[in-house]
Amino acid sequence: MPVDVATRIRRLFGLFLLAFLMLVGWQSYWHLGGAEQYLLLPSNRRGMRAERSTPRGAILDHQGRKLAWTDGGTRRYADAVATAPVLGYLDPRYGRTGVEGQWNPELSGLSARFSPDEFRRIVDGTPRRGKEVVLTLDLALQQAAMAALDGRPGAVVALDPPTGAIL
Repeated sequence: MPVDVATRIRRLFGLFLLAFLMLVGWQSYWHLGGAEQYLLLPSNRRGMRAERSTPRGAILDHQGRKLAWTDGGTRRYADAVATAPVLGYLDPRYGRTGVEGQWNPELSGLSARFSPDEFRRIVDGTPRRGKEVVLTLDLALQQAAMAALDGRPGAVVALDPPTGAIL
Protein backbone atom coordinates (compact mmCIF):
# COMPACT_ATOMS: atom_id res chain seq x y z
CA MET A 1 0.00 0.00 0.00
CA PRO A 2 1.70 3.23 -1.10
CA VAL A 3 2.20 6.04 1.42
CA ASP A 4 0.87 9.34 0.15
CA VAL A 5 3.18 12.29 -0.49
CA ALA A 6 1.83 14.38 2.40
CA THR A 7 2.74 11.66 4.94
CA ARG A 8 6.26 11.37 3.50
CA ILE A 9 6.73 15.14 3.71
CA ARG A 10 5.53 15.17 7.35
CA ARG A 11 7.97 12.37 8.25
CA LEU A 12 10.84 14.14 6.49
CA PHE A 13 9.95 17.41 8.23
CA GLY A 14 9.87 15.61 11.60
CA LEU A 15 13.29 14.08 10.91
CA PHE A 16 14.80 17.48 10.00
CA LEU A 17 13.17 19.11 13.04
CA LEU A 18 14.58 16.43 15.34
CA ALA A 19 18.07 16.83 13.82
CA PHE A 20 17.86 20.62 14.18
CA LEU A 21 16.79 20.41 17.82
CA MET A 22 19.62 17.97 18.56
CA LEU A 23 22.14 20.39 17.02
CA VAL A 24 20.73 23.31 19.01
CA GLY A 25 20.90 21.25 22.21
CA TRP A 26 24.48 20.15 21.51
CA GLN A 27 25.65 23.71 20.80
CA SER A 28 23.81 25.05 23.85
CA TYR A 29 25.56 22.51 26.05
CA TRP A 30 29.04 23.49 24.80
CA HIS A 31 28.40 27.22 24.88
CA LEU A 32 26.71 27.33 28.29
CA GLY A 33 28.40 24.61 30.31
CA GLY A 34 30.94 22.38 28.67
CA ALA A 35 33.39 24.85 27.15
CA GLU A 36 35.39 25.68 30.27
CA GLN A 37 36.94 22.22 30.54
CA TYR A 38 38.55 22.64 27.11
CA LEU A 39 39.25 26.37 27.25
CA LEU A 40 41.75 26.07 30.10
CA LEU A 41 43.57 22.87 29.14
CA PRO A 42 47.35 23.41 29.01
CA SER A 43 47.39 21.71 25.58
CA ASN A 44 44.87 24.22 24.15
CA ARG A 45 47.08 26.62 22.21
CA ARG A 46 44.29 29.11 21.63
CA GLY A 47 43.51 29.28 25.35
CA MET A 48 47.20 29.59 26.25
CA ARG A 49 47.63 32.42 23.72
CA ALA A 50 44.64 34.26 25.19
CA GLU A 51 45.97 33.62 28.70
CA ARG A 52 49.38 35.12 27.85
CA SER A 53 47.79 38.26 26.43
CA THR A 54 45.65 38.84 29.55
CA PRO A 55 47.20 40.36 32.69
CA ARG A 56 46.97 37.66 35.37
CA GLY A 57 45.37 38.56 38.69
CA ALA A 58 47.27 38.75 41.96
CA ILE A 59 47.08 36.26 44.82
CA LEU A 60 46.77 37.99 48.20
CA ASP A 61 46.98 36.78 51.78
CA HIS A 62 44.20 37.56 54.27
CA GLN A 63 45.79 40.92 55.15
CA GLY A 64 45.98 42.03 51.51
CA ARG A 65 49.73 41.41 51.06
CA LYS A 66 50.68 40.20 47.60
CA LEU A 67 51.80 36.59 47.49
CA ALA A 68 51.95 36.41 43.67
CA TRP A 69 51.52 39.05 40.98
CA THR A 70 52.39 39.72 37.35
CA ASP A 71 55.06 42.31 36.62
CA GLY A 72 55.75 43.06 32.96
CA GLY A 73 54.63 39.63 31.78
CA THR A 74 56.63 37.77 34.46
CA ARG A 75 54.98 36.05 37.41
CA ARG A 76 56.56 37.18 40.70
CA TYR A 77 56.22 35.63 44.16
CA ALA A 78 56.69 37.41 47.52
CA ASP A 79 58.54 34.49 49.11
CA ALA A 80 58.74 31.63 46.64
CA VAL A 81 60.31 29.24 49.15
CA ALA A 82 57.63 29.72 51.82
CA THR A 83 54.61 29.92 49.52
CA ALA A 84 55.52 27.42 46.78
CA PRO A 85 53.86 24.40 48.46
CA VAL A 86 50.53 26.25 48.53
CA LEU A 87 50.65 28.54 45.49
CA GLY A 88 52.20 25.96 43.19
CA TYR A 89 53.57 27.10 39.86
CA LEU A 90 52.52 28.34 36.45
CA ASP A 91 54.52 27.04 33.50
CA PRO A 92 53.61 26.93 29.78
CA ARG A 93 55.24 23.53 29.36
CA TYR A 94 54.34 21.77 32.62
CA GLY A 95 50.98 23.39 33.34
CA ARG A 96 49.70 24.74 36.65
CA THR A 97 49.52 23.39 40.20
CA GLY A 98 48.34 24.55 43.61
CA VAL A 99 46.35 27.77 43.84
CA GLU A 100 47.67 28.83 40.42
CA GLY A 101 46.02 25.77 38.88
CA GLN A 102 42.87 25.55 41.00
CA TRP A 103 41.92 29.21 40.55
CA ASN A 104 43.27 29.58 37.01
CA PRO A 105 39.93 30.59 35.41
CA GLU A 106 39.59 33.52 37.81
CA LEU A 107 43.28 34.50 37.83
CA SER A 108 43.57 34.38 34.04
CA GLY A 109 40.24 36.15 33.44
CA LEU A 110 39.25 33.41 30.99
CA SER A 111 36.35 31.87 32.85
CA ALA A 112 33.81 30.46 30.40
CA ARG A 113 30.99 31.47 32.74
CA PHE A 114 29.19 34.45 31.28
CA SER A 115 28.45 37.02 33.99
CA PRO A 116 26.98 40.55 34.02
CA ASP A 117 30.52 41.90 34.58
CA GLU A 118 31.69 40.09 31.44
CA PHE A 119 28.77 41.55 29.47
CA ARG A 120 29.64 45.04 30.75
CA ARG A 121 33.29 44.53 29.79
CA ILE A 122 32.33 43.52 26.25
CA VAL A 123 29.95 46.48 25.84
CA ASP A 124 32.46 48.98 27.25
CA GLY A 125 35.29 47.51 25.18
CA THR A 126 37.63 47.35 28.18
CA PRO A 127 40.41 44.77 27.94
CA ARG A 128 40.10 41.50 29.84
CA ARG A 129 41.95 41.29 33.18
CA GLY A 130 42.43 38.50 35.66
CA LYS A 131 40.75 38.76 39.05
CA GLU A 132 42.49 38.83 42.39
CA VAL A 133 42.23 35.81 44.66
CA VAL A 134 42.33 36.39 48.42
CA LEU A 135 43.47 33.45 50.55
CA THR A 136 43.17 32.89 54.30
CA LEU A 137 46.94 32.32 54.46
CA ASP A 138 49.22 34.61 56.45
CA LEU A 139 52.58 35.26 54.79
CA ALA A 140 54.37 35.83 58.12
CA LEU A 141 53.06 32.53 59.54
CA GLN A 142 54.02 30.74 56.33
CA GLN A 143 57.57 32.06 56.62
CA ALA A 144 57.73 31.13 60.33
CA ALA A 145 56.58 27.58 59.52
CA MET A 146 59.26 27.20 56.85
CA ALA A 147 61.90 28.51 59.27
CA ALA A 148 60.71 26.07 61.98
CA LEU A 149 60.99 23.13 59.60
CA ASP A 150 64.55 24.24 58.74
CA GLY A 151 64.72 22.16 55.56
CA ARG A 152 63.41 18.97 57.21
CA PRO A 153 60.43 17.17 55.67
CA GLY A 154 57.18 17.78 57.49
CA ALA A 155 54.04 19.86 57.67
CA VAL A 156 52.75 22.70 59.82
CA VAL A 157 49.07 23.63 59.98
CA ALA A 158 47.72 26.71 61.75
CA LEU A 159 43.96 27.16 61.98
CA ASP A 160 41.76 30.02 63.08
CA PRO A 161 39.42 28.19 65.50
CA PRO A 162 36.36 30.48 65.21
CA THR A 163 36.25 30.34 61.41
CA GLY A 164 38.22 27.18 60.59
CA ALA A 165 40.35 29.17 58.12
CA ILE A 166 43.75 27.71 57.31
CA LEU A 167 46.37 30.34 58.09
